[in-house]
Amino acid sequence: MKKLMIVLACLDVLVLALLLMGYPQRWFLPETAEESSSNILYYTPETLSSQESSGAYAMASHVTVYTVRTYEGRIGIFLNDSEVPFEELDVDVGLLPEADQVLLEEGIRVTDREHLNRLIEDYES
Repeated sequence: MKKLMIVLACLDVLVLALLLMGYPQRWFLPETAEESSSNILYYTPETLSSQESSGAYAMASHVTVYTVRTYEGRIGIFLNDSEVPFEELDVDVGLLPEADQVLLEEGIRVTDREHLNRLIEDYES
C-alpha cells in the first residue's frame, strides 16, 4: 500500500509539472506551415491577392531564386539577379487585379521550380 501511495504521489508531481510547463497546450495546437518549413517563400493568401507578398528574404548564395515581375507590360521570370527574363508570359499585367499588379511591380520571389510552376499556372489561367 505504501508503494502505491508513493507511485501516485510521483505521478501527481509529474502531471503538475507538465501542466505548469504547458505541454498539454502544445499537444492540442495544430502545427503551422511556418513551424514545419522554414524555407518557404511562396504561399497563396485568400484575401487581397492570389499571390504572395514580396519581402526582404535572407538567402544563401547557393539557392536559386526566381523572381516573377512586370517586364514591358507582361510578366517576366528572372533568374537570381538577372535584368533580362529567361522566360516571358503572354499575360497583360494591366488586365490583372490591382493587388496582383502591385505584387508584380515589387517582384514575387520563389526558390524552387515547383512553386514557380504553380505561380505561372495561376497567372496563365
